[in-house]
Amino acid sequence: MYLLIMRHGDALENSSSDFERLLSPLGADQAAKAGEVINQYGVDIQHVFCSPLPRAKSTAEIVATTVCPHISATVWQELAPGAACEVVASKLGAEGGALIVTHQPFASRMVFYLTGEEVGMSTGTVACIQAESLEQLQCELKWLVPE
Repeated sequence: MYLLIMRHGDALENSSSDFERLLSPLGADQAAKAGEVINQYGVDIQHVFCSPLPRAKSTAEIVATTVCPHISATVWQELAPGAACEVVASKLGAEGGALIVTHQPFASRMVFYLTGEEVGMSTGTVACIQAESLEQLQCELKWLVPE
């Protein structure tokens, strides 16, 4: 199975709260490009899960439109800032072909939790993880874009 872990696209700075920040035009472009890359790699997406924050929801919706227009993004509170790797891995269970859109530092921590690989996750970055199950340190990082 594949799990795609994505950090939301770039967000606007002019919000009263970090929790209200919207996706910027650059962030929307990053999300569209991420969808194109996922299509190029041919990863079959069956589920799209995202943080409840607006910038993550918008990113997930743009990617879903590009990759799997028949699937709507599902909001998971567990993907909000402060997320716990064990909780998310357990909730995902054996959900093959899932994309999660979340925040830093959780996105990098989740990749490390599953693979032992330390990666940087700038806005719009997608990590593709291959696994039989989402057990700690039992998965393989297949690709990371942009690198």
